Amino acid sequence: MQIKQNLLITGLAIYSCNVLSAPAIEPPMQHKVSDKAGVGINSGRSSIVLDTISIGAGDLSLQHKMMSHEDSFYVAFDNFWGYMYSSSSVSLGGRLNFTFGGSTEHIPYQDYKSAAFVDYETTSGPKRKLKKLSANTFEFTNSSGVVYEYSTAMHIPTPFNTMAFGDKYIAAITKVTYPSGYQLKINYKTSAVFNPLHAILSSRIQSVTSNTGLQLKYSYKSNNEVKDNWNWFLVDEIKAINNAVDYCDPFADACSTAHTWSKIKYSWPSNSLVYGEGDLTVNLPDSSRVIYKHKLYCNFGAGVSSCNGGALIENDPRISDIVSASSSGTVTTSYARGNEWSCSGGGNCSISKKGIVTKVTKDDAEWSYKRSAPPQYNYIPTEVTSTGPHGQDIWIRTSSLTGAIEFIRDDEQGASFTIKNDYKNNIEKISYTFGNSVHFQHDLRGNITEKREKPAAGHADPELVTTADYQNNCSPAINTQHKPAWIKDPKGQTTGATTTFSYHCASGFVQTQDAPTDSKGIVSKKSYNYEQRYAYYKLNGNSIVQADSPVWLMTSERECLTGSATDTACTNATETILKTYHYGSENTANNLWLKGVSVSYGGETRTTCFVYDNIGNKISEYQPMANKQSCE
Repeated sequence: MQIKQNLLITGLAIYSCNVLSAPAIEPPMQHKVSDKAGVGINSGRSSIVLDTISIGAGDLSLQHKMMSHEDSFYVAFDNFWGYMYSSSSVSLGGRLNFTFGGSTEHIPYQDYKSAAFVDYETTSGPKRKLKKLSANTFEFTNSSGVVYEYSTAMHIPTPFNTMAFGDKYIAAITKVTYPSGYQLKINYKTSAVFNPLHAILSSRIQSVTSNTGLQLKYSYKSNNEVKDNWNWFLVDEIKAINNAVDYCDPFADACSTAHTWSKIKYSWPSNSLVYGEGDLTVNLPDSSRVIYKHKLYCNFGAGVSSCNGGALIENDPRISDIVSASSSGTVTTSYARGNEWSCSGGGNCSISKKGIVTKVTKDDAEWSYKRSAPPQYNYIPTEVTSTGPHGQDIWIRTSSLTGAIEFIRDDEQGASFTIKNDYKNNIEKISYTFGNSVHFQHDLRGNITEKREKPAAGHADPELVTTADYQNNCSPAINTQHKPAWIKDPKGQTTGATTTFSYHCASGFVQTQDAPTDSKGIVSKKSYNYEQRYAYYKLNGNSIVQADSPVWLMTSERECLTGSATDTACTNATETILKTYHYGSENTANNLWLKGVSVSYGGETRTTCFVYDNIGNKISEYQPMANKQSCE
């Protein structure tokens, strides 16, 4: 009985989430393109992310993050900003770029025969697709199967330094759909007058909503775009609302709710950080605040904040100092900045990068940066070094023509990284200080097909090899192209034993997993079942209705301790652990939140139930000893 009880309890501890990520060969220790000061060593830009507010439970929650854009908070950039633009850079070969939440993917477009951007699918590297849905709407499917929808009818105010000369803005993100079915809609309002910085009509985000009934509601400093043109674009506050409890029109300028919801509030300087310097204060839900101080830097000479007769970088402020939430008003991070110059042999010089970081002081520690001179005019420095407070250097060598990273030496990690010059900059080799190394091979889609761990010279330890293949049961579906059909670990290289996987193709989740035979001759087999469920919330008014689209949720997990198995049963029923996941009933609020887990083994079932508040915080948990028969 004790064994049975342990299995039941362990079963609950194994799984705390209601979706299952795909396995893979353990990826290499990642090389750092940013140091502990948050500065991109090659780019010279500071990357600042602030977790601000969230609502919901588990994987279905809606989370807001502030994200600096080109070293500033020119407007309230966050993880829901995204746009599609074309790049005509010769070194890049011409491409279409798709941005969302701080990341970018692209597809080449030099072969296009029409300016209308015909439907396109990549023929090399990982599969990605572009589809034209209408005259104004495009759909991009990235290499993980996430579908992004962009509209040319929306135009978000991007800073002047967002895109290089010759790049062309095309459309703004309006919808994101993940393989699980989880969907975000970014809802806009378009100005009746020209954006003050662009000779076009422009749009602002009114809200972000999910098909699980959650909403981030944006409010602005002004709703009168004629009188307060720029203030019309500046966010005043963002409120997190559970639409299963309160309805809020996603396109309205404001809405009143019966309940009080968490929010963040912005305080902008009078010059709006467009025409000059100033402080942006972000007041967080816990009553703390973060202050981002901005300065304009010189468009001349060394690029410092004092110009001595030169011209300031107009409309292009940089973060100079940060006062963190826990510092009681004391500056915790400061940035020194300068300009990077490219010079020809004849002495003709131009600025290639403006206002990049030259030094960071953070909590009394200091980081400094040194860049080699470019080999010739209009080329890129080939060596960049970050020196930290303890002397640990990160040294990067790049291509002088394209700027692509070729080699990284990271003294802090005690390793050097050789980078493959391909679309993804995959790691080919990691060499450690003690002489051992790890080598990686990739397929044409960037998947790790072999990981070979080699001992240092003179050591008798054997090489450890792990291999994998990615031609799984869903091939060539995009959302499983990076998920292995089998993995053979170092022991399996000699015994032939492998762990095999099949997938639920619609969602990309693992369907079955068969482990190799263990030392006792036991083969562990696991299978997972999923169902589409609809959320119920106040979608169009004050009545709870079904969402427009469903999401995939795991409903059960079966592990066969001995014997063979199918997707629905084990041959030896007495050696079966069955976990069943409980959700809310239809037509009820928050019905997609995980309400409980039942674990059955040897004729006994133990159930653990969870209770949440309206924000998604787990406020109570009933353990199996409570003997609850239902989690409703």
